[in-house]
Amino acid sequence: MPPNTKTEITEFKDLMLGLREEMRVGFANNDTKFAEIKAEIQGVEARTDIKFSEIKAEIQGLEAKTDIKFSEIKAEIQGSEAKIDIKLVEIKASIDVKAAELGGKIDVIDERTKLGFWGFVGRALIIAALILAISFSIKYFFFGTVKI
Repeated sequence: MPPNTKTEITEFKDLMLGLREEMRVGFANNDTKFAEIKAEIQGVEARTDIKFSEIKAEIQGLEAKTDIKFSEIKAEIQGSEAKIDIKLVEIKASIDVKAAELGGKIDVIDERTKLGFWGFVGRALIIAALILAISFSIKYFFFGTVKI
């Protein structure tokens, strides 16, 4: 082989060895970068886990507060319903009492207004006699004499 070729082959070998070394360094750098990125991702995951646990605790606290509020509101509603039931019972009792009182009065009025035939005739005669007496008194008052 000519000396130039031998030199070129050694240069080519050196170049290949250098390229190989650079590739190893590049891969090592890439591995280092991957390890750094992986560590950073794990750190972010750890922070997000902490944030999620904080958010979860906050949500559970809010849920507990809303459960308390709902139980308070439910107790108030039940108390109001009980008061309304009591008032309705009182009103119903009052209505029953008034109905009984009116029922008794209506019975009395019915008894008073039951005339029958002879009751009607008797009242008609009484009214006729009163009208006759009033007319005689008016005639006497205006004319001084009563003539039949």
